Amino acid sequence: MDMTMAASDQAQASPAQKWPSFIIARALDLLLDGNDGNAATGFGDDEAIAWWARGAVAAIREPGIVTGRGGNRFRAERNSNPAKAAVMLLRMLSYTENN
Repeated sequence: MDMTMAASDQAQASPAQKWPSFIIARALDLLLDGNDGNAATGFGDDEAIAWWARGAVAAIREPGIVTGRGGNRFRAERNSNPAKAAVMLLRMLSYTENN
């Protein structure tokens, strides 16, 4: 992955929900096609998810590790918090036990 970011990508690089999604997808080796920036996540706000996180979000949505918010939205701009991270980790553990 190119580690240089355009200004628009830097604006999306806050400690938001996409970071835990990327880390979990990578830990479970679920990245789609090397984290395909063109992957469709299935969320209504797909275009708001940074290109580098789309493959990871799509990969962990399928097994239910991330489910989004009301209105089928991922809300990539929202910051993550310990409670959200804990839920994602519990779902990750459940996934690993069953697969």
